[in-house]
Amino acid sequence: MKTFTFIHAADLHLDSILPLAKFSLNDPDSDLEIDNKFNKLCKKYKKLSEDAVFIAFKNLIELCLVEKVDFLVLSGDLYHQADGSLKAYYALKNAFVALNNAGIAVFIAHGNHDHLKINSSDLQENSEIKNILQWESNVKVFGNKLQRLEFCKDNECLALLHGISHAKNAETQNLGKDFNRQEPTLLKPDCFQIGVLHCTIGKSDEHERYAPCNLSDLIGSRLDYWALGHIHKRQVLCEQPAIHYPGSLQGLHINETGQHGCLLVKVNELGQSLVTFKALAPVQWELINIDFNKLQRNEQPDEIKTQENTPENDYDLESAQNLTIQSLDELEEYLLETCINVATQTQSPLCQLIIFRIVLEGCCELDSVLKKSDAETELVNKLNQSLQKIIATKRNALSSQSEKVIDLIIKDIHIKTKPVRDLNSLRSNSGFVGELLRYSDELLNQLEPSQAENNMEDKLALHQTYIEQETELKHIVDELYLSKRNNKFLPPKPSHSSLQALIKEAEELCLEKLKIE
Repeated sequence: MKTFTFIHAADLHLDSILPLAKFSLNDPDSDLEIDNKFNKLCKKYKKLSEDAVFIAFKNLIELCLVEKVDFLVLSGDLYHQADGSLKAYYALKNAFVALNNAGIAVFIAHGNHDHLKINSSDLQENSEIKNILQWESNVKVFGNKLQRLEFCKDNECLALLHGISHAKNAETQNLGKDFNRQEPTLLKPDCFQIGVLHCTIGKSDEHERYAPCNLSDLIGSRLDYWALGHIHKRQVLCEQPAIHYPGSLQGLHINETGQHGCLLVKVNELGQSLVTFKALAPVQWELINIDFNKLQRNEQPDEIKTQENTPENDYDLESAQNLTIQSLDELEEYLLETCINVATQTQSPLCQLIIFRIVLEGCCELDSVLKKSDAETELVNKLNQSLQKIIATKRNALSSQSEKVIDLIIKDIHIKTKPVRDLNSLRSNSGFVGELLRYSDELLNQLEPSQAENNMEDKLALHQTYIEQETELKHIVDELYLSKRNNKFLPPKPSHSSLQALIKEAEELCLEKLKIE
C-alpha cells in the first residue's frame, strides 16, 4: 500500500460569533494609559469574535498546503446555519480553489447545522446533491444516502471513503449501522477505507443526540478510520480501528476549553494511521477552578481544576504550595500568577487571545468580602487592568520581533466561597447543629471500620454495624433512583466509595442553609 496523508476536521461553524463580553474599566484611580490600551483591545476583541472561526479555517487550509496532504475530510457543520452567508460561501470557495490548485481533494459530509434541506418526499432519491453555489471539481459532497467515493493517485485507489450527509436538521436515524467494508475483487484490490459521519456515539450531555449510533456499529463496519463530527471536544473513541472526533475547529464558548483544531493523519505502507493533533484556533477559552479548602491543606496540584480532563487542561502550579490567602492583594497576586502560568502551559503558536473564567469555591477568610454585591465586577476589572500592565511590560522586554506575548483577559469570576467555620466548636454544641455534626461523624465512622480492634468479637460486631449502616444508606439512595422522573436529574448512582463524599456534602449543605458561620 502506498503511503498518503489527509487532514480530518469538523464543526467549522462558519458565521458563528463568539460571545466575547464587552469589557470596560471604570476605576477613577486606575492608569489612564492602561485603560485606553485595554479599551482599544476590547474593540479588537469585537472583530475577533466575528472572525475567529474564519481565521481558524484559514489556518486549516494553510496547514493543508504546508503539509502537502492528499485530501481534506470535513465531517459536518461547515456552516453554523443551514443557509450560510455569502461571506462563509466565499471563504469556502476560495479555500477549495487554493486546494484544487495544489492538487488536494476535499470530501464533505454535512451535519445537523448545514444539513441538505431535503424534504421527506425526496429521501428515496439517491442522486448526487446539486447546490446552486457550485464547488470546484476537487470537492466531493456525500448525499443523503450512503455513498462510497474513491481517492485515486497515479491511477491507483489509495482510499475508499464511505459517507452520508444529514438530510434534515434533526436526524434521528442511526446512520452508522449500514456502513460496511467493501470486499476486495480482482478489479478493485483492498485499500484503506474511511467512514465519514456527523453523529452522536452513545450518550452526550453537552450535545443533542443527532444521528445516534453505538460504538459497536462503527467497529463492526471493519473500516480502518472513522472521521467523525458533531462533538466539539476532541476524543479518541477507539485506537483500533481508529475512531476520532477532532473537536470543533474553534472553541465557540467558555464550555469548549483548551486547544482546538484538526487531526493530521498519516497512513503508512501497512495501512496503519498515525494521528497528530494540530491546534488552529486563534481564541482559547480556559476555565480555572480554585478550591480554597485544598489550598489550605497544601494539596498539589489538584487545587486547580478544569472543566475538561485533557492534557492541555492539566495545570501544574507549584506556586500554590504552602499558600494562605488572607487579603485581597494576596488573592489578586495569586489569580494573576495562575492565569499567566496557565497561558504559558496551554497556548498554541496560532493563539492570539486566551479568555479565562475563574471559579472560586471552598471556605476562605475573604468570603464576606467576596460576597459583596459588586465584588465579581470590581475584581474582574482590577485583575484585567493588572494583566494589561504585565503584558505591556513583557512586550516591552521582548528582544526579537519573532517573539510574541498573546493577549489575556478574564471574562468573569464566579464566587462560590463559604465562610470558615470552627467545626470542633460547633460539634460540641448541645443544640441541633451539634447533634447534626455528631450524627454525620457517626455515619462516616461506621463507613470506615476501625482496624485497631484486637478482639475478634468486637471486630465482628463492628463489621456487622458497618454492613447494616451501609445497607441503610444504600436503601435511602436506591429509593431516589426508583423514580424514572428523578433519574432525569440525578447523576449516576453513587458507589460505596462516594457515599462518604455525599455525607460531607450533605453536612455542608445543611450548615449553609442554616446560615451557620
